[in-house]
Amino acid sequence: MMSSSFDKETLEFIASWAERIAVWFAFISAGSALIFVIINRPLKKLEATERREAQQKFEELKARNLELEKSLAPRDFSSIDPANKEKFDAILAKMNALKGFAGTEVAMEVIPDFEARRAARYIVSEIEQKGWKIVSIKTEEENIRDGVVIWRHSVNPLTNPLGPKNPDAVRSEESANAIADCLKALGWQGVEIETGSIANISSPLYIPPNHVLIQVGFKPSSFFEPEVLKRMRKREDEIKNKIKNQ
Repeated sequence: MMSSSFDKETLEFIASWAERIAVWFAFISAGSALIFVIINRPLKKLEATERREAQQKFEELKARNLELEKSLAPRDFSSIDPANKEKFDAILAKMNALKGFAGTEVAMEVIPDFEARRAARYIVSEIEQKGWKIVSIKTEEENIRDGVVIWRHSVNPLTNPLGPKNPDAVRSEESANAIADCLKALGWQGVEIETGSIANISSPLYIPPNHVLIQVGFKPSSFFEPEVLKRMRKREDEIKNKIKNQ
């Protein structure tokens, strides 16, 4: 067997340098770990922030897509979702409330558009089931706004101003409110109530007592409207509901 060619001093020198190198490597390792921790913390925060922002953008895009689908979908009564029991019961209550106005006479005016005719058929079918009487259905190409406009009887304030209101006149107003509430609960946009002419029977917008005129126009689309108009319309609806509930 061959003996080692290194003397004691050489071995001690090598051992000393090996110890120093080990210490250096330990120092470098500790420093690397510290640097990793220092850098990794803000990196994780940045990644978490990016994930939150990405999730937020995804939810916003999802909401916009749903809004677009809703905007493009035809008007009908299929938005009743039994899974949302509170909303489901509220809509059913408004639809069942239409039975309280059975016998109300209704004239329908619809633009020559497939979707509008389809929407009008849904209205006719529903109110006929609740006992309302359809007296006429006409196609009109002019003077019909987008959405659904429900015209009610207008009471002449000069006729018996201090006496009790004509029950049929009150019925016209309450019937218009009932069908408007029902359509709004179903998510229909552009549903408005208007008051007919006061006493001009020859006017096309004179609405007799116990009578409403329902005009169905193009489906309004708020998807492409500026946000400021959406906020204004929302605020207007809030004010109308507040006045109505007073």
